[in-house]
Amino acid sequence: MKDKMIKRYLNINHLNQYSWLVYSPAMNGLFCKYCSLFPPTVLGHANFKNESGILVTKALISFKNLLGKDGMLEKHQKCKYHFNSIQAAKDFLNCY
Repeated sequence: MKDKMIKRYLNINHLNQYSWLVYSPAMNGLFCKYCSLFPPTVLGHANFKNESGILVTKALISFKNLLGKDGMLEKHQKCKYHFNSIQAAKDFLNCY
């Protein structure tokens, strides 16, 4: 039974729990709506540690480590560049 594969799926609760999370049917994966519109490199963040670009420039397509304190969503939510992207979005809307 060690070789049994467990499939993980995205459900609506994930999108409700993380209001910044969006699903892209074209890319068949998840993105952060704030970080993809106001990416860390555009904002000049030298501390952008997500070199792979997952949730920012590349879709998160593997749901293996999605949740939990060490899950991709929690880690992303706590990043400084994520907070800065949210603030950039708010500033944009205020100016608009």
